[in-house]
Amino acid sequence: MPDVVLRDKDTACNVTEKTVAWTVGVCASEIDSFRCYQAKPAAGSRSSRRCSGVRVNGSFDDVLVDLKKPLQLCAPADTTADGLVDAATHPRPHAIKVQKGQPKPVPQIGRQVLTQLGGLIVDTSKPAQLLLPTAEDPAQARRASASTRSIGSSRYQAKLAKGQPKLPKDLQLTVGDEFTNPPKRVTLKKLVRLCTPVGVNGGATSTTHISSASRSRRRKGAAPTSPRARPGGGCKNEVDCGGTKKQTTLCVAQAKSTKQPGRNVLNDLDAGTLDAAKEDVLCLPALLTP
Repeated sequence: MPDVVLRDKDTACNVTEKTVAWTVGVCASEIDSFRCYQAKPAAGSRSSRRCSGVRVNGSFDDVLVDLKKPLQLCAPADTTADGLVDAATHPRPHAIKVQKGQPKPVPQIGRQVLTQLGGLIVDTSKPAQLLLPTAEDPAQARRASASTRSIGSSRYQAKLAKGQPKLPKDLQLTVGDEFTNPPKRVTLKKLVRLCTPVGVNGGATSTTHISSASRSRRRKGAAPTSPRARPGGGCKNEVDCGGTKKQTTLCVAQAKSTKQPGRNVLNDLDAGTLDAAKEDVLCLPALLTP
């Protein structure tokens, strides 16, 4: 196994390895959706160290933050049935806290965002998480990330602007990723984050990698592509699909998420082995208009 060295938690953190054998593409002109899963250190794996004084520079803020514990593991997801742009990059969210003495984050009010769901008007508050481009492999030993100055994303707390209508009550998407096969039908519940591209520790940033994150919930069942109603959609019971209770079987139960143990991860600031569990938020590519 190549050596992995983490600097002391009181200094700017970094990860180095002897063998550079695994790269992560983070500069594509387009980005994928991401399905984020709850995750925690695997049994026998030490908890990730915290990093102090990490510079996060983007279009909203340029501040020093302290990285707290990692929260999730996100997998590239297909929400449009046209494949993935970059199947290798797994953003890993870390909780962050802006250091004392740094400029206060400037709320972004009434920002217009275009997504797969249509146009949204969003208000943001403080940055809550930092998403680091992460290499992930369930079987291999730890390997090298792309660079020590990768493009990440800062997740800001966000909500629909005052006066804007809520998301439709039964807004559904079909989501497929490496942990979810076959794809599942989910319902989007609530906008919770807006993610903007940032440079980490002085690294380059981008103006194109924007995404919105929404709470989502797996539908109980999914209808086949040609039932009497809701072709390909999610369903709760036979009536949803135009069927008859106890007589037809149009609404097919969707499998629950299964635990994904021993996922080896590595990015520029952290390394470890995780166990991923149930689904959490869904991030969709977005365009932030002036």
